[in-house]
Parts: sequence; C-alpha cells; structure tokens
Amino acid sequence: IWVAAFGQVAFTLSLGMGIMFAYGSYLPRKSDVSNNVMITSFANCGTSFFASFAIFSTLGYMAQSLGISIAEIPNVGGLGLAFQTYPTAISLMPFAQQVIGIIFFLCLLTLGIDSAFSISEAMITAIVDKWKVSKTKATAAVCLSGFLIGFIFATGAGLYWLDMIDRAVAFFGLILTGTVALLIVGWVYGAEKLREHLNSVSEIKIGKWFDWLIKVVAPALALFAIIPQFIAEIAGKELLGIKITENVLEYPIWAELIGFWGFIVMPIALALIFGFVFKGKK
Repeated sequence: IWVAAFGQVAFTLSLGMGIMFAYGSYLPRKSDVSNNVMITSFANCGTSFFASFAIFSTLGYMAQSLGISIAEIPNVGGLGLAFQTYPTAISLMPFAQQVIGIIFFLCLLTLGIDSAFSISEAMITAIVDKWKVSKTKATAAVCLSGFLIGFIFATGAGLYWLDMIDRAVAFFGLILTGTVALLIVGWVYGAEKLREHLNSVSEIKIGKWFDWLIKVVAPALALFAIIPQFIAEIAGKELLGIKITENVLEYPIWAELIGFWGFIVMPIALALIFGFVFKGKK
C-alpha cells in the first residue's frame, strides 16, 4: 500500500518523469518556487482527497444496491474501477444514467488527453533543448512514436501489457527515478545550494531541515517502501504474508521480462547510453 501511495503522489504531481523540469524551464529565473510548490501540492492532494469521497460513496451505493459487502465488489482497483465498477454503478442509478455516463467518460477522456500533453512536453522540451530542432518536428516525432507504441495496448493482450507496464512505470519507475533525483540534487548538486536559491526568490523560507529531507529522509523512505516489493517480484511469491500483486504468477516469464523488467531496465540503460554518447555535446 505504501508503494501504491508513493506512486499515486508521484504520478498525480508529475514527479520522477521530467515534466516538472520541462515546465520549470519555462518560468522566469526569479519565480517564487516555494509558494508555487505549496499551492500545487496542496491543490493536487486536496483534489485527490475530495475524489476519494466520490469513489467510496459510489462503492458503498453499489454494494447496497447489489446487497453485498464492499469487499465482494469485483474490480475495485486500477483499470477495473474506471471501466467496469464505475459504469456498473452508473447503470444502477435511478435516473439520468445516460447523461451521467456521458459526463463521466468525457471527464476521463479529457483527463487522459491533458496527461498526454504534459508527458509529451517533457520529451519534446528535452529534444528541442538538446538538438535545437523545431518544436513542431519534435512534437510530431514524439506523438508519432507514442501512437505507434500504443498499438500494443490495442491488441487482444493489451490490458495485460498495460497492467505490467503500469506496474513497472507508475509504481517502481517513478519511485526509482525520484529517489535517484533526490540523491543527485542532495549530494551532487547540493541541497544547501538549492535551498539558498529557493530562499532568495521565495516568500516562504525553508530551514536546514530541507537539506536532510532531500539527502536522507525522503530517499530512505522511498527505498524502504520499494525494496521489499522488488524482493517479492524477484521471488514471485508472497512477502511477509502479503500478496503484492494479483498477476505476477499469471504471466509467462518472457512476458514479465519484456513488459515489467524491460520497462524498468530499458529507461535506465537508455539514460546511461545517452548520457555517455552525448556528454558535452551541444
């Protein structure tokens, strides 16, 4: 549950995937960073907290309508919640089923589209800054690549690939990249240097506790949550009596190697390759 919580926070705040780096590069150098961070974080987490009332009240309504307990409702997590449980709950509503259903899926569509905007922007900005190509060409290349890769999710095994890649990226990937970023910022760039800059441009001043939070506390908590999960994935069994995932033992080994471990190792390998190949090149 802690890995799921870490992954949820990282994904909704667009951490660990380069999006905030891209957006931050567009801001003036004297932008009030601390104030913007506070507003963004509390607004985002407040929205998630508010959404939980909608989710759990819907599940409660559905359980009562079907005469079962919430624990007996199938597909209450992940993709099943949005595409199976919620539509079923909407179909049980006494009025305006069609209208509410249309609104719900329109909201889901717009959320997906604006998420795609931000994720694409991270790659587009990096390509434009590194190779000085036009933003139009970079956008076309990124969108076309994403479109072609996305065909794998339209196959008969699409949901299975999505499940494995989602586990690799949204759970493990974001936490790993976030941990590496914390260590690099804290120990290589210097947390003290970052704190001095933040205090020089922000109304909200940050104390020395920030240095140790970046250097030690946050990376340690992330690793404490994720290492047992990795052990469970490698062992392919329950850890401390807790079943980590539903599907680890159901996929063939070759599928796990490509869909799960491949999408953990591949980005790290590509980052190292690009780092060495293009080091110092403008």
